[in-house]
Amino acid sequence: MSLTALPLEMPNQISIKRTHLNSHRAGKFLFCAGLALAASSTSHAALIAHWDLDSADESLSATAGTLSGDAAVGASAIAPSGNGALTTTTGTFDSNMVADDITGFGGSGSFTILSWFQTSSATDQTIFNYSPSEGSSGGADLRFFVNSAGDFRVEMSSGAGFDLGLGSVNLNDGATHMVGVIFDSSTGDSFHDLDLYVDGTLYNVTGGTDHTVNLSGSVESGTTEGTIIFGMNQPNNSNVEKQFIGTIDDIAIYDQALDATALASIAANGVVIPEPSAFALLLASGVGTLVCLRRRKA
Repeated sequence: MSLTALPLEMPNQISIKRTHLNSHRAGKFLFCAGLALAASSTSHAALIAHWDLDSADESLSATAGTLSGDAAVGASAIAPSGNGALTTTTGTFDSNMVADDITGFGGSGSFTILSWFQTSSATDQTIFNYSPSEGSSGGADLRFFVNSAGDFRVEMSSGAGFDLGLGSVNLNDGATHMVGVIFDSSTGDSFHDLDLYVDGTLYNVTGGTDHTVNLSGSVESGTTEGTIIFGMNQPNNSNVEKQFIGTIDDIAIYDQALDATALASIAANGVVIPEPSAFALLLASGVGTLVCLRRRKA
């Protein structure tokens, strides 16, 4: 029997193969890690509360709100997403929620609060009201309005109030408007560090007492009201005032300061509710990265 000699690999050939194998393993790891990063960046985890006002429930937690007066939900939507809206002339919508009920909201953390509305009333009208200190602690409360001049107003109590003059733009002209209040804790910590969003433009807060932002998580001791309310200002012991007359739609809270690009996308497409599949993808990608790590070690 004749034996066929097998070719011997030279040391430099072995080195090349090992280098190729290590590069292949590193490439697989980076690919898996990239999938995880992509899933993370495309998820909608930043949306932490949303009232689409198709019903009286908060969309993410299903917490039921309470309607009073002539307030009603389910009217024709005015925001790009959803099927309903809140209408009121003498009524209000109490969400029955405080900041502590919303993971990622409250304290000194970043946030964005957005809403759409229509009104033709030349009065001071509340869109969003969270007043757990009932006006006694500057920086602990947050309210925003359309004022009688058709301008946008934001308040954080105890002198922290600012009217944003919009020139020829009137927010009480009966048209649909999108407004928001944005706070980025990485760039500042006080009332003057808020940004205001109106119909595609961002504005700075330049007036009012510059209290440190520290939203109370719950109703403060000695107060009787303090949940998140739409359509009414209630800063002082059940003193109902500045009721909204018109339509409010799609109130959303995010746990980060949204930039102009994100705001433009929401303005065009509406509020996107996180789908379970997005979270499943994120979880799967995380597991995939772990598997890649284990395989790399093996």
